[in-house]
Amino acid sequence: MKTKQLLFLVAPFFLVTGCLNNSDKPPVYEDVEGMVTSNGEPVNNASIHIRNHFNPGGFIVSGQGEEDLTISVNIQDEGLYTGNLYRNGSDTVLATFFNDSLQTGQQEISIPDSLLSNGIFGYEVRNTAVQVAGNLFVISKPDTALPESLPFTRTNANGEFNLNIHYLSIGQSFITGSGGFEVTDSLEIIITDGENVLETEKVKVEPNQVNYFEIILN
Repeated sequence: MKTKQLLFLVAPFFLVTGCLNNSDKPPVYEDVEGMVTSNGEPVNNASIHIRNHFNPGGFIVSGQGEEDLTISVNIQDEGLYTGNLYRNGSDTVLATFFNDSLQTGQQEISIPDSLLSNGIFGYEVRNTAVQVAGNLFVISKPDTALPESLPFTRTNANGEFNLNIHYLSIGQSFITGSGGFEVTDSLEIIITDGENVLETEKVKVEPNQVNYFEIILN
């Protein structure tokens, strides 16, 4: 498995909307819901991936997949450390990618590529007392690298899926070392079966209303 340095670290910068006109209410987005069907029947346990649309940039694809991401951590106290992965907007651990002892000094820890589908993620490295490292980063793989990655969610027995709007980061702005970007309300929903990409559909998530999409597999 290849490894690469974590190049696209971002720090959150929340764009305040409606500042110049207090009468304007910011848009409210509901969870994105939908169903996957094939020949009129619901598809159970289909893997649901997403790709965010950025302004500027559009539907950016970066990297080739199958590359672990490497975090450099400065350890001052030798001991047991844990590395946890989160989706941006969630305080629930998505996965624990490291749980082992570390010696003092600059250490490198890898996040397995299999844990990284598309989206904006946060990580933390901590011991029992304090967090020693943490940041946000963006993943946007080519579609062909998604089937072996942990999906955003899966369809249930009725073929239905739910995308938590807070984890999609729609409407949020971020700053990086080279500039900034906003996550727009356009979205790609990518369906896989664990081995192949079955369907990709571009949708627009409208504010202040229910967004429900039926995706039909060809």
